[in-house]
Amino acid sequence: MESMRRGQVGIGTLVVFMAMILVAAMAASTLVDIGGMLQSRGDATGEEAVGQVTNGVSVTGAFGTITNATDDPFTDGTVSDIEIVVGQSAGSGNVNVSDVTVDWVGPRQATTLSWTDGTANSSRFTTRKATGNSATVLADAEDRIEIVINATAVEENQDSFSGTSNDNHGLYAGERAELVITTQYGASTTYWVSVPESVTGASAVSV
Repeated sequence: MESMRRGQVGIGTLVVFMAMILVAAMAASTLVDIGGMLQSRGDATGEEAVGQVTNGVSVTGAFGTITNATDDPFTDGTVSDIEIVVGQSAGSGNVNVSDVTVDWVGPRQATTLSWTDGTANSSRFTTRKATGNSATVLADAEDRIEIVINATAVEENQDSFSGTSNDNHGLYAGERAELVITTQYGASTTYWVSVPESVTGASAVSV
């Protein structure tokens, strides 16, 4: 009888021990799964952060086209179009400028511009190849692309003008506009367009 009790106790202990092992194994498996999931999320977050830091653009120059309309005092001597020359930022990979957005904060208007393969207007900018093989993709450190903005349309929030009006202007002499150029990776570059205090007689100026 005593031997039978001892046998039952031994079997019970073995069952409890096996159950403990099973629970521990399940817990370990869960921890491994969670660890793998966190690792994957960490890798993705790291790649996104690296992209935000490295895959950006740098502004290498900016020019404004001057409207010389002597018959219209409101538009004479204003910057009507702006060309922002951009290249890859240091350490950047390929940047598709057609996926870029440009936040414009000017004296009269604030808006976000996106790319078009047509004509620049109040809500769209266009691009031109300066150096390299593409008008939209910066594939090499030496590549340069011009971002073309219609300052007149943007500042008046309309795409066509008629007659003589004090509404028909872009940027006057001495005015500034803040541009924030953001790539598809989230990397942002801020550039201030600054029109010289005097543009008399000029057809284009550095801004």
